[in-house]
Amino acid sequence: MPTQQGGRPWKPKTIRLWQASESADPLATLDFWSPDAINHGGQTTQASRKPPPGREGLQLVLASLHTAFPDREYRIEDIIAEGDKVVCRLLVSGTHQGVPAIPIEGGMLNTHPPTGKPYQVQHIHIFRMANGRIAEHWATRDDLGLMQQLGIVAAA
Repeated sequence: MPTQQGGRPWKPKTIRLWQASESADPLATLDFWSPDAINHGGQTTQASRKPPPGREGLQLVLASLHTAFPDREYRIEDIIAEGDKVVCRLLVSGTHQGVPAIPIEGGMLNTHPPTGKPYQVQHIHIFRMANGRIAEHWATRDDLGLMQQLGIVAAA
C-alpha cells in the first residue's frame, strides 16, 4: 500500500523527519530512508567526491551538513502530499561553523574555513515514499544565496 487518501500518512512522517534533522545526532534521520534510497540532491561537480548511493552516502551527507551547520533549523512553510510523493517548502537557517568532509550545498563549503556567519535560504524537497520510507529525494536549494550570505561568493 503506497499511500492512503492522497498521501496523508506521509505528512506526519515528513514533519518528524525535519524535526529529527535538527537533532544533535547527525544520523538521527537515517531510519527515515530506505537502505537503497537515491539522493538526487547529492550531486557534485567533483565526481571523485560524490557520496556513494544508499544509506552509506546519506550518512556522509548528513554528517557533513551537521559539521558545517550544527545549529541548522528547518521551518516548514508548506507540505503537499499526493500519491507516493511529498513536497516540502522550507526556510532553512543556521550558522557556518565547520568544514564538511564532502562537497555539500553546491560543493563549495568544503574548500572554505568556517565564516561564523548566519544564513537563511529557501529549499524545496521532493520525496518519493515506498514501504514507509524515503526511496528517492530531489532538492532545489538557493545555494548561491547561501554562499553570498556566508561571504564565500560576492553578492551581485
